[in-house]
Amino acid sequence: MNPSEYGMRDVSRRLIGIVGVSLLFVGCGKPVSYVTGQVTMENKPLPGGGIAFHPVDRGPAAYGTLDSDGCYSLSVGDAGGLPPGEYIVTVVGMGPLPPLLADGTQMPGKILTPTRYGDRDRSDLKASVKPGKNEIDFPLSSPGADEQRELNRTPPRKQ
Repeated sequence: MNPSEYGMRDVSRRLIGIVGVSLLFVGCGKPVSYVTGQVTMENKPLPGGGIAFHPVDRGPAAYGTLDSDGCYSLSVGDAGGLPPGEYIVTVVGMGPLPPLLADGTQMPGKILTPTRYGDRDRSDLKASVKPGKNEIDFPLSSPGADEQRELNRTPPRKQ
């Protein structure tokens, strides 16, 4: 191999490396969406809980936590934002945590939302996420009689 061929290979490798690093900083050109909103039940904010956007097609779900005003923002893992597309939405609204049991065990707060909203296969909540900023609110309705009976069940206590 003559010196000029070696020099061209070295330049080519450096160029490929620079382009590769540049793509990491610029991204792959896929649009990113940011979603915020509020979840209410019977026009009152849910005081806590979680929300998830499950892609209809493929990909990871995006998750958020409801604050005391029922507001949320979504992320996928540690990355802010999510891909645009169609999503099935699940919500589990929780009441405040009860006092600790005598043995120090923390029981969960009361579930405030109908069970159908927390089940991906039964939820009727949908979202169409566009590139850029999206504000998507979810006004939920109270549970029906069957769901209310399920909500009133108390979890078994540790012995």
